Amino acid sequence: MRVITQEEIDKVDVVARVGTLMLGAACAASDVVYTSLKVAQKLGLRHVSVHLTYSDLQVSYRPPETVAHQVAHTISARRFDYGRQTRVKQLAEEIVAGRLDHVQAARDLEWIRSYRGPYPEWLVHISSGMTAAAAAILFGGNITVFALTFVSAVVLDYVSTYCERRYALPVFFLQVIAGVVGIVSGIVTTMVDPNANASAVVIAVIMFMLAGMTSTAAVNDAITGWHLTGVGRISEAIVNTLGLVIGVRLGLFAAGLCGVDLAISEQVRQIGFDGQAWQWVAACVMLGVSLAVYAQTPKRALPWVFLLSPAIYLLYVVLLNLDVATAWATAAGAVCAGLVGTVLSKMTTVTVDAFAVCAVISLMPGSLIYRSLWTMSDKPEVAVAYAMGALATAIAIAAGLTTGQYLGVAMLRRIDRTYAVVVPVFHKPYASLRERRERIRRHKNPKRALPHAMPAWLMRDK
Repeated sequence: MRVITQEEIDKVDVVARVGTLMLGAACAASDVVYTSLKVAQKLGLRHVSVHLTYSDLQVSYRPPETVAHQVAHTISARRFDYGRQTRVKQLAEEIVAGRLDHVQAARDLEWIRSYRGPYPEWLVHISSGMTAAAAAILFGGNITVFALTFVSAVVLDYVSTYCERRYALPVFFLQVIAGVVGIVSGIVTTMVDPNANASAVVIAVIMFMLAGMTSTAAVNDAITGWHLTGVGRISEAIVNTLGLVIGVRLGLFAAGLCGVDLAISEQVRQIGFDGQAWQWVAACVMLGVSLAVYAQTPKRALPWVFLLSPAIYLLYVVLLNLDVATAWATAAGAVCAGLVGTVLSKMTTVTVDAFAVCAVISLMPGSLIYRSLWTMSDKPEVAVAYAMGALATAIAIAAGLTTGQYLGVAMLRRIDRTYAVVVPVFHKPYASLRERRERIRRHKNPKRALPHAMPAWLMRDK
C-alpha cells in the first residue's frame, strides 16, 4: 500500500485552508466546495472530497491503494470583511490559473489570514460613525442628530471591538450592547436638543447593526440545497437580531424609568419621499461608501459603490411613488443590486457582496423594527404588523440579492465562459468534482441506457 507523500499532505492542507477562509468570510457553501475542488484539481489531487457544515470543513484525500488522509478545520468566527473574501478568491483564481504553486500559496494564505485590510483601524472606526450618521440623515435628522449618531456609532464600534478581543463576547451580547447604546444616544439627543428627531438616532444604529448581518450566502445555500449551512446562517442572523431587539427593549425600559419619550412619530420616514434630492443622494453615497470602507472593501470598488448606492435607492423611491408595494419595491432594488453587483464583480475582481450589500443598506427595515419594538407593550397587534413588514422587507432584500446574482451569473456565462472565482456559484450539494460531473452528465442525457439488465428478483414481480 502506497504512503501519501508530504507534498500531497501540504497540498491537501492548502485546499483546506482556502475553504476555511472562504467559509469564515461568509461565502456560500457551493462557492466554498466548488473553489476548493478546483484548487485541488489544479494542484494534482484527483481523489479529494470536501464536506462542510455551518462551522466545520473537512477535506478527505484517498487515492487508490492508500490510507485516507483527512484535514478538518473549525470556523470559530465570521468576519464582516469583503477585502479578505476578495483576497481569498483571488488567491484561488491564481492557483487555478497555474500562476501559483502550493508552497507559495501556503505563505500567501498565512498573510491573508493576518492582514487587517487596506484601511487603518482609526479610519474603520470613523467610517462606522459615518455609516450610522448617514442613515440618520436619510430619516430626516438635523446636524445635532448627525453629530450624536456619529459619536454613538464610533463609541459602539470601539466598545464592540474591545469586548470581542479582550473577553471574546459572543455576537449576541454585542448586539444587546448595541441596542442599549442606540437608546442611550436617543436620550442624550433629547437632552441636548428637545426638538431633534431622537428616534432617527435609534433607527440609524439599528440599520448599522443590521448591515453587519446581511449576507446573500444564507439564501444561496437554502435555495440550492445546502440546507445545513443555510439554516445555520439564517438562525445566526435571527439570534443576533433578537439580541438587538432585547438591547433596544432594555433601553426603552430604562428611558421610561427616566421619563424620556422616544416614541417614533408617523412623520418619521425616509427623506427620499419629501426631502430635496441632494439630501438623499448625499446620504445614500455616504451610507454606501462608509459601509464599504468599514467592511475593508478594496479601493478599486469604491467608485462603483459611489454610483450604485443612490441609483438603487432612486429605483426604490420611484417604484413606491408608482404605488408598488414596499416589499416588491425593495425586492426590485435588491435584484438590480445583485445583478449589477455580479457584473461589477467580474469587472473589478471584487466579491459581489461588496457592491450588493453596500447598495441596499438604505433599504434596511430599521424604522419598521423600531416601530414594532415601541408599540409592543401598548398595541401588540400593531407591533406584529410592523414586525411582519420588517420580516417581509428582510426576505425581499435577501431573496432579491440572490436572484439578481443568479441572473447575473447566467448572463455572464453566455457572454464570457472563462472561469472567475469572484462570481457566485449556484449548484446543488456535491462533495467531489467527479460526483458533480456525473450529475451534469445524467442531467444532459436522461435517456441513457441502463448499466446492466434488470435484476432477476424484480422480474418475478412483473
